[in-house]
Amino acid sequence: GGILGNDNCVYGIPYSAGSVLCIDANTDEVSLLGDFGWNKYNFHGGIKSSKGAIYAFPAHADKVLKIDTTITNGDDDEKLSLLPIQRAPYDNDPVTRYKWLGGSIGKD
Repeated sequence: GGILGNDNCVYGIPYSAGSVLCIDANTDEVSLLGDFGWNKYNFHGGIKSSKGAIYAFPAHADKVLKIDTTITNGDDDEKLSLLPIQRAPYDNDPVTRYKWLGGSIGKD
């Protein structure tokens, strides 16, 4: 499913796609944001924070995808950022697939 942003756009997380799907619910305009490469299992779902950012969980990607739905002016790609994951010092396994397949918002 999609995630409704604060900007009244529905965002599709790129699982096997190379871009974020953005559907403007006001105009029905559809666009693609970013270019993450057309790999399988990039990100697996996401969740919207109380501050309006959508965070996508990395499955085979090596970073967390952040979509800032509070940005309404400028280039749509400015909404996107990739957040690095700080791996544990003992985690030297080069295979980093199937890492996270979901998450939830905590009370705090």
